[in-house]
Amino acid sequence: MVVGSRQKLLGDSYDEINIKFGNHLISRINHAKSLGPIIDDRLSWSNHVNEVSKEVFSAIGALRRVRLLISQSTAVLI
Repeated sequence: MVVGSRQKLLGDSYDEINIKFGNHLISRINHAKSLGPIIDDRLSWSNHVNEVSKEVFSAIGALRRVRLLISQSTAVLI
């Protein structure tokens, strides 16, 4: 992943950057997960926020499905 400003990443020189390790060309990615947060090439939080939102909505959906089967004190603990 090459990190830079929007202007630098949209410029012609960005496409010319090739990184090699030995004889192997390293493939370019737009974002990666590093110790928890998702980092993208523009250092924005949009990918990370989207992933956390999906996880939260999934957990809320699971709680909604089991809410009628558990007591109020158990729901508060969860």
